[in-house]
Amino acid sequence: MKIYSMFKLEDRGHVTYDFNPGNCVLPVPEGTEVELTWIGHYSDDEVACDILQVTLPDGKVITTQPNGTVLHSTYDCIEGVSPVQSGLRATTNGVYFINKVGYPYGKAIACYFKAKERI
Repeated sequence: MKIYSMFKLEDRGHVTYDFNPGNCVLPVPEGTEVELTWIGHYSDDEVACDILQVTLPDGKVITTQPNGTVLHSTYDCIEGVSPVQSGLRATTNGVYFINKVGYPYGKAIACYFKAKERI
């Protein structure tokens, strides 16, 4: 079963696009390469994340998940706090945007995280 869709970075984790177990979607076909741009960050005493935008092959830019949460890559959270909190807090509390142009973050591949089948 597909648990969530994401943009997988080769060396730095992933950016969740749609956490919707069994019904998650991607904005492009699985395996498509996209460009990620760093546009800001969020941090508080418990979590920290990079805020990203995704540029699809057709030039369309995506900045949020389908549920409205900003696209992000969590890089720190204290024990006992779910990494999911970084995106929720960034969306609710505001993001520190570096500039309107942004900085290249790298290429990523659109894919799904799938639960392993139980035998």
